[in-house]
Amino acid sequence: MDLEIVELNPVFVDEGKNALITTDNIDVVLDYRKYGVRDSGLLLHLVTLPEFGKIEVESWDSRSASKQLLTMLDIAKDKVSVD
Repeated sequence: MDLEIVELNPVFVDEGKNALITTDNIDVVLDYRKYGVRDSGLLLHLVTLPEFGKIEVESWDSRSASKQLLTMLDIAKDKVSVD
């Protein structure tokens, strides 16, 4: 049985521009709120980085940037962008 938990859709950005990563790009299909998990408690680990450009998260400090972690709250609050 295949259980899809996360739906991913690519972000295409023109050279020299930037774009927000939203729930249109990363959407958790599983109803995690039903289990008492908040958006801030759902950690996402970036396994594959963009082929070109970089991902910026407003809340990243040096520790979380090196681990490539972000939360669904970061995405919901428009704090994740790619340029």
